[in-house]
Amino acid sequence: MYVIFFKGSNSWLVPETKGAIVQGGYGHTSVYDDTTKSIYVHGGYKALPGNKYGLVDDLYKYEVNSRTWTILKESGFARYLHSAVLISGAMLIFGGNTHNDTSLSNGAKCFSADFLAYDIACDEWKILPKPNLHRDVNRFGHSAVVSNGSMYIFGGFSSVLLNDILVYKPPNCEAFRDEELCKNAGPGLRCLWNKNHCMSWESDHINNILRAKCPRKIDLSIFIMLYLKTNSAIQMVRKMLRVEGSMWTDNHEN
Repeated sequence: MYVIFFKGSNSWLVPETKGAIVQGGYGHTSVYDDTTKSIYVHGGYKALPGNKYGLVDDLYKYEVNSRTWTILKESGFARYLHSAVLISGAMLIFGGNTHNDTSLSNGAKCFSADFLAYDIACDEWKILPKPNLHRDVNRFGHSAVVSNGSMYIFGGFSSVLLNDILVYKPPNCEAFRDEELCKNAGPGLRCLWNKNHCMSWESDHINNILRAKCPRKIDLSIFIMLYLKTNSAIQMVRKMLRVEGSMWTDNHEN
């Protein structure tokens, strides 16, 4: 159910919506993207066919102006009680509970440090490197916000209540001096080349989706042939997984 609150009249409204049928659930995350004027909702604990319940990896988009729901590409990583923020055209998902005592979560962990990125322009999910810190940072039930371009994660639960802060600082688009490197700055980051410099996704909302450069879909058989014959595939993978300038830090507990 989607509910709107009007501050002026101090009232709530359940509007009529169209498009995809969205299942009710809880423990999901959501972010709002000003470029597409849409809310993106990921994961959660929902009712499944056969009177069963479990975790999902669904991703829905709700276009605010048209009140339309759309089903997007699944993340492949079902979870709930995780966190999500939006930075430079990417929805960043961290942590969560991936275990729900069903056959669907066989071998899954209650406390996760998974780090995922969804590229809004290309409808594409990527796995980002987990925090490489001096201690265990797995958790669920935490909160996350964005400040000055960085993701701040607070607290949560990991068999004990946590009161620490993790900080993820993504690469800076302005650091890319080359047009090709700028357009391929991801995963987890969407940059735009404007004349002679690289800029973040939020810097220019005009025609951002049309100007986005999405990766080509590579046929697996061709990729394997390249790998067997030369090392160009290895170089390609390294380029695809490059996250230059990103950094995780943590603050000690109070």
